[in-house]
Amino acid sequence: MFASEDPADVIEEQAERLRKIGTAAREVDIVTMPAKAAKVFEQKHRPAVESLIDGNEVLGQMCERALPYMIRVAALYALADGRDAIKVRDFDAALALVRYSVETVVAVLPTAGEDPLVTKIADAVRNAAR
Repeated sequence: MFASEDPADVIEEQAERLRKIGTAAREVDIVTMPAKAAKVFEQKHRPAVESLIDGNEVLGQMCERALPYMIRVAALYALADGRDAIKVRDFDAALALVRYSVETVVAVLPTAGEDPLVTKIADAVRNAAR
């Protein structure tokens, strides 16, 4: 996408695309969740999110709102694709974002994961010195 030396044209093109998506999305009053997507969400996506934070009280508190946000993100993906109905692939993409977010919290915050941040930094410095 940014192969040229001056990406200004690409940036402008993508900005225009984003403006069009926003304009179209403002016309939608309700984003629906068809029965198939709801069923897959309950069978696959909800348990996946719950398993990310299972047994970790700190993560549980931080991610308490992960499921509602995941539904909102899936709705945004649908709108960005010009649809007013959530598909399973929208939930798949939203789940990937939630997983990434939770994994980032575990990697960055000292009390969220198993190892304190200080230990991770010390290990990284030791390993870099080898």
